[in-house]
Amino acid sequence: MKIKTLLILINVFLFFSSPINAEPINIESGVYISQINNLDFSKGSYQVILWAWWNHSIANFQPAKSVEIIGAQSVKWEIVRNFDLPNGKTHTEAKISATISQLWDTSNYPFDTQYLKLVLESADTEADKLQFIPDKNSTIEPTLSLNEWRIGALKSQPESFEYPTNFGFLNDKVSSYPRLVYEIPIQRNGTRVFVSNLTGYLVATLLLLIVSLTNSTPHLRSVLELSPRMAMSGAAIFLSIGNKNSIDASLPIATNFSNIDVIQIFIFSLIPIVIFSSIYTEYYAKSNQKEKANRVGKTAFVIHTLAFLCVTVVTTYNIANS
Repeated sequence: MKIKTLLILINVFLFFSSPINAEPINIESGVYISQINNLDFSKGSYQVILWAWWNHSIANFQPAKSVEIIGAQSVKWEIVRNFDLPNGKTHTEAKISATISQLWDTSNYPFDTQYLKLVLESADTEADKLQFIPDKNSTIEPTLSLNEWRIGALKSQPESFEYPTNFGFLNDKVSSYPRLVYEIPIQRNGTRVFVSNLTGYLVATLLLLIVSLTNSTPHLRSVLELSPRMAMSGAAIFLSIGNKNSIDASLPIATNFSNIDVIQIFIFSLIPIVIFSSIYTEYYAKSNQKEKANRVGKTAFVIHTLAFLCVTVVTTYNIANS
């Protein structure tokens, strides 16, 4: 009887002495981005090589098993090592190579800014027991460069991500896990890309402008006959289609109208206008209806010029407000 009473007293003591609302363990964590490769807009991914570290007091802490890189298509933990710190904690660091899914926004291409996301989440300990604290020493390799891109400053933000499920545990609450969210802004060198990637559209626009201008005056029509004008229009068609296929193969499908969509609509709408104006001006000119021929040619040229100005204004506005 005395033993039973003693056990009851011990249990009561343990109940009242145990922390009911224990504070979560804080782990200071940081990253050093050494490489960024293969920005794949068609597949929606990018590759990164980084060093990550955690200053902690958890025995047998194994980041390869307890830390998840959200959205990673593949992850390789190359080096994992531990160091003792003067404050009694342990410094664990690892070299990581990963291919990460990325949602690209190309609505302002080629003057767009992308934000590469790198999210490290606790895979086995919830947010009420563990929190990540961003280390201010996190940074990007100063010599790191990307073709056609300017790399901005690394930003980090801790958060607790709440999943709408309890993952099958016998409780009524949803699961919330701690994260560190890193963001790397990269800005495209738009002027260079515009010139190099949109050359087909630029040449096509120039050819159509020449044909449209020729249609507007009888003197130019006599110098540049219908056959070469139609050949120039045909060349504009092939240039536009080739440029469109090239861009569509390298960019994801946009959910809203982008600068490229505006340019493509302008080009492909202009082509039939120029072709039909060439045919009608030639028909009216050969039918001795020169006034009507001039009127048709000038009207088409005005439409061409106004459409070009509108596209320029809309594109400039989108870029200014991006």
